[in-house]
Amino acid sequence: MAMQGARPANDEEVQEALRRIGRTPPEDDNEETTCRPAAYGPPTVKQETLCQKADDEDEEAPGLTEAEFYERLQDPKALYQELAELIQRTRDLKAFSENYLENKLRGNADAYPTEDLKIIYVAGRVSGDALALISPRLWVTNWHAYETAFKDLIMRKEQTFQEFYSTFLRCVADRNISPRDLKDDLNDKLTWKLQEAVATYYNDSTITLSQFAKHCTTNDQQIQARLEKHDRTTRKPDGTRKAAMEQVAARRTSKTTEGEKAT
Repeated sequence: MAMQGARPANDEEVQEALRRIGRTPPEDDNEETTCRPAAYGPPTVKQETLCQKADDEDEEAPGLTEAEFYERLQDPKALYQELAELIQRTRDLKAFSENYLENKLRGNADAYPTEDLKIIYVAGRVSGDALALISPRLWVTNWHAYETAFKDLIMRKEQTFQEFYSTFLRCVADRNISPRDLKDDLNDKLTWKLQEAVATYYNDSTITLSQFAKHCTTNDQQIQARLEKHDRTTRKPDGTRKAAMEQVAARRTSKTTEGEKAT
């Protein structure tokens, strides 16, 4: 067993570990320019200051919002690549690939010794819509609930497609379904008016899910605009309606009076 403060026998492994946590080993033992791991022995006061500074910089790193997350999605493949990365950074801590959070937790193992503490740290790295997106996967105990939610999901008449599609993608992330089924699933859950409007694009096998969703957005906006225009033309102001009713009543009174005079 190596003495405390001595370098490990395999220095290449140490340097590789340092590289993975985004730090570099000091060029000289007498020069304290980096936050060193416990393998080099107890940290000095200057090293503790450097470590605290690094942690403070970490806390200032902005989290990824849900809007930014979905804005980068261009096709189903990109969708699942992003989801896989997000899940690795949140719930599936035991199966991390090489990424920042894995290295952070590994480099600060003493601060996050339990699985719960690791999850709490990871959840603290995001906020707002992004936190709402990952929260259901942090403490998953019943995946059947997500399948039921996706199965029951359907676009309501009062919803815009964009509102519905955001919920659809969130359910997809929770259920982790095959991307090959998404276009069919999305079409089945649309309102019948929107289904009719995008039938040509749905039946075109060259149209991807992302392209199909764009066509749905455009056609839904056109449908909503027509409905609003129809409502404006058929709905009369109260003053106009009252005046029309008074005119009808006046004509009826006039006809009644003329009939009485003729009698």
